Amino acid sequence: MFNPILSELVAREQYKDHLTQAEQRGLANAAIARQPADRFDPPTSLGNLLIAVRHLFQTLARAD
Repeated sequence: MFNPILSELVAREQYKDHLTQAEQRGLANAAIARQPADRFDPPTSLGNLLIAVRHLFQTLARAD
């Protein structure tokens, strides 16, 4: 037995589900696109290393 009202309700729910999935995919893709590329940046790495060494020496100086 074919019920057109029930069929319409099912179609609307499926459409809402498709829209929700498309929105979630779009948000996920946008979040992935905003992630920085994994690149080696020598000046930044050297700067971070120097800061870490300075903190190490400051800690050692306070320990004595």
